Amino acid sequence: MAHRNSGIPRSAICVVIDRLSAGFIGAFGNTWARTPQIDRLASQSLVFDRALIDSPSLQQAYRGYWFGQHAASPSGDESRPSLMTSAAQQEIPSILVTDAAEV
Repeated sequence: MAHRNSGIPRSAICVVIDRLSAGFIGAFGNTWARTPQIDRLASQSLVFDRALIDSPSLQQAYRGYWFGQHAASPSGDESRPSLMTSAAQQEIPSILVTDAAEV
């Protein structure tokens, strides 16, 4: 689907893998495990190999990802649209795949 004004198709992928070391990915220098699809995705992306979280609570960390709110902000203050809602408003197709019920 094209963005309203540009005519250029846009997409966004947010991948969060807890406890996967960047050292296991070929794009970060690993030579003993092949990761061609992740390497291809990384070559066309903005990539962070580390993330600092503002809370050891997984639920608060996820809230920070999806609502852009610091852990110290009042709980239940989701006045800002979520990442998924923002993507939909910009006509960026999105899907969430997770194994974490907290998400």
